[in-house]
Amino acid sequence: MEEFITPIIKVTKVGKGKGKDNQLAFYSLPEYEKWKKENGVGTEGSESKWRIKYYKGLGTNTTEEGKSYFAKLDSHKISFVWGGDTDGKLIEMAFKKDQAEARKDWLSTYAAANQAEIFVDHSQKQLSISDFINKVILDLQVNAFTNSFQGIGSVLQCGQHS
Repeated sequence: MEEFITPIIKVTKVGKGKGKDNQLAFYSLPEYEKWKKENGVGTEGSESKWRIKYYKGLGTNTTEEGKSYFAKLDSHKISFVWGGDTDGKLIEMAFKKDQAEARKDWLSTYAAANQAEIFVDHSQKQLSISDFINKVILDLQVNAFTNSFQGIGSVLQCGQHS
């Protein structure tokens, strides 16, 4: 089994001329947040040095970008590696309905960890199922949980305006 990866954020250095050499691609929000912190992006005056493009899905890509992904297909594929029973148990914990308590414990490990360090190195050609579950799926679960609470806040605000 393989995953086809495309960037979710691209940043381009402003004023350095055109070209891919001045562009960085990020495949996860934690990876991007770590880079921002290390490079002082987000501090006063730093935003004008970078053009940041967020990709909400494949439709955000230009035709040229799409063609470039398929022209370099091997650099946009990661193969999953099965690690045995441990991986099977992780898949069950992440998705089975009767594993809700185990999932709560698992999600709490994310809160205790440095979230900026929990991301997959997309330059690797292989990814263990356990890394996929403990990095990608964990990050997605936490973001879905966080977004649902933001939605509740907006509903409560709407109710206050009535």
